Amino acid sequence: MASKQIASHREGAEIYHGAALCKQKTHELLDHFHLPKGLMPLSNLVEVGFNRTTGFIWLKQHKTFKYWFKDLGVSSYGPQITAFIEDRRMRKLTGVKILIFLWIILILPKSLLRLPWDCQRVFRYSV
Repeated sequence: MASKQIASHREGAEIYHGAALCKQKTHELLDHFHLPKGLMPLSNLVEVGFNRTTGFIWLKQHKTFKYWFKDLGVSSYGPQITAFIEDRRMRKLTGVKILIFLWIILILPKSLLRLPWDCQRVFRYSV
């Protein structure tokens, strides 16, 4: 599916090859659209493409890459990552999976749900 999207947006796109150049262009694009540079911590990229008219971006790498974010948990970046990028926003992101760990602490007579990003909820229940 991602390959068909890339083929349809390839015409008129800026395409870059090589690991160092791809990483540099990825950081430049994220900076240009006011997104955090740590959003795509990929170092072994093969190809990066960006179509300015549609806002479509794609990143290709040889194999799946797993990264550990301190606050989120494990994220997995597939061989092809695609998204539509706008100012301060990415939409229709494909090729990225995030596994979020939740810690649940049970305290009677209420339960406290603590999330990794420091949000807490208290649920009251009866036994």
